[in-house]
Amino acid sequence: MGILLLALFVLGPFALGLVWKAPRMGRGVKSTLVLIIVVYTMATFYLTYQIGMIEYQELQKLGDLMNQVGGI
Repeated sequence: MGILLLALFVLGPFALGLVWKAPRMGRGVKSTLVLIIVVYTMATFYLTYQIGMIEYQELQKLGDLMNQVGGI
C-alpha cells in the first residue's frame, strides 16, 4: 500500500521500478499496480494538457480585450 501512495502522490511513473523490485508482492499484484500507476499518470498528463489549453484560450481572450481597449 505504501508503494501505491508514493506512486500516486509523490513519484508518479518513477515508482514503476519500486513496484517491480518489491519482493513481497506477487506478479498479479505488481501488474495491477503498474496498470493503476500508468492509467493515473496518463490521466494526470491529459488533464494538465486540458487545463493548459483552457488557460491559453483565456489569455488569448484577455489579449484581444486589451487590444480593443487600447492597452497594447
